[in-house]
Amino acid sequence: MQHCTLHTAQPGFTASPVWNGHSHICMTCCDQLTQLIIRNENKSVDRELMAVAINLAHIPKNALLMCGGDGSGLNALIKRVHALADPLIIKLLRTISDHRSGPTILMFPRYLHELIGMSLKMQNSHEFLVESLAIVANCCLPDVIYADLILKHSLLDFLIKQLVPSFADDDIVLQVVMLLGTLANDPKAAQPLSHQRLISNLYGLLGSSCLLPACYVLATCLLASRSVRSVRVD
Repeated sequence: MQHCTLHTAQPGFTASPVWNGHSHICMTCCDQLTQLIIRNENKSVDRELMAVAINLAHIPKNALLMCGGDGSGLNALIKRVHALADPLIIKLLRTISDHRSGPTILMFPRYLHELIGMSLKMQNSHEFLVESLAIVANCCLPDVIYADLILKHSLLDFLIKQLVPSFADDDIVLQVVMLLGTLANDPKAAQPLSHQRLISNLYGLLGSSCLLPACYVLATCLLASRSVRSVRVD
């Protein structure tokens, strides 16, 4: 089944009706897969099982089926990854969160504090950290008070550290920049994000071609704030 579903993860691919969430087969498969992951008695879920789930989750309808209409599936997946820090489950959650314009992303805000807490706890696990930061970065939604995330978790020190040149790998730095772009959508977050060390570290990234588009988007958000515009970069 892993090979049968592999094509669903390819960009631009139009899924077969069998796997696009509208068939009875797919609805049953997504539900059973989710239950097998949630109720698995081992610390780590079988890699082949997770590969099938991740491939299917690239299709928005399947992702919604895994989360459950009431969000109970997503809640159970969050609880499991919180308890066991399984890098493949956090990758599945990241894939689900990639559907930023559908109903599934609206289920994530209630878990943002938990996801940030896990990111800080697992910051020495590269694979886990990339995915957990990406989930929070994907949750760019109105009416979310991102300033609370920054203050409650002392997030600023962590973000500044990740942006120190040569400290973190490029894929982590990219997710940090994307996360900052999400945080900057909250006007109340402008003050903490105007920290001089943070702005200076971001300025130093402008020479990286792979990070330049994300830095440009972030700079646009930050410059909307007067407190950020007044920061002097040495």
